[in-house]
Amino acid sequence: MSFVYNPNYIPNSSKKRYAPPEYSVIVKSNSFNFRVKLTTDTISVGGKHANCVQITIPSKEIAWVKGSTEGDCELDGKPISGDSTIHMVHIGFWFLKNGYLDISYPPISELLLTDSSKIHCSLPDGSTRTMSLLHRDALIYGMSFYQRKLGAEPYYEKGKNDMIEFEKAWKSSKPASFNFRNIDLNEQLSIYYKDTDTWAAFMNKLVNVYGSKHICQIMYPWYLQAISEITEGRELPTRWVIRNLQTNVNPEIIGNFTGGFHTESDSPSFHEGCDLYTMKYHKSRKTRKSLSKKA
Repeated sequence: MSFVYNPNYIPNSSKKRYAPPEYSVIVKSNSFNFRVKLTTDTISVGGKHANCVQITIPSKEIAWVKGSTEGDCELDGKPISGDSTIHMVHIGFWFLKNGYLDISYPPISELLLTDSSKIHCSLPDGSTRTMSLLHRDALIYGMSFYQRKLGAEPYYEKGKNDMIEFEKAWKSSKPASFNFRNIDLNEQLSIYYKDTDTWAAFMNKLVNVYGSKHICQIMYPWYLQAISEITEGRELPTRWVIRNLQTNVNPEIIGNFTGGFHTESDSPSFHEGCDLYTMKYHKSRKTRKSLSKKA
């Protein structure tokens, strides 16, 4: 007797096998159009070719959050960053609460998050570098991006204590002098540094002078050293928890999405440029305008 392999054969034909439900829909929210992919295990929000926010149900975790100035995260190619990135997270919260068709999610009161976010910073020599969003925002605002935007808290007790100590030091003092690790910046920033008594006051001054859009250009050579000074060498916490999952967004599902996508968009290429210490920074009182021309 011979047997012929049948790939569609089901041993007990009376028992039907069902694939778990999976949907990909187009969502309109504010002035943005996003693609939302829903399975029983994940909620993913993004554009045509990228998942830019993903909530993983079994681990109760925001697996990743990212924006894109290249249009990867929005169906019409609009740049997504800052508050619009957080808007995608809130769309994920909405579907977590409401589900979709035959997909419903178990009650979840908190989501974990590992803060390893990076931002792209364009320097005056034309090179592009990556910068830690956690350390940048901690230095500018005294708290992390996800603290400010989503009310996140450090997950571990040690992390809570470290952030409390960081904020105290950030608000209360700074060294009498500081090396900004660049010849031009040592000259330009020392004036503002001497005129302020704390890191908080100094960073507020820099934001007012240079503008929040271009502040990374000024900070990049020295921001990690400043963080190390404030923490006395301790690491800032990277494991966070979001306990307020309420949202006031009300996305409109306007259709089904058809087309391929992948989880990571292609990263832009970077070049190192000249040495950071000798990189030339434009010296001008009209700092915001001059930096805009460089960007």
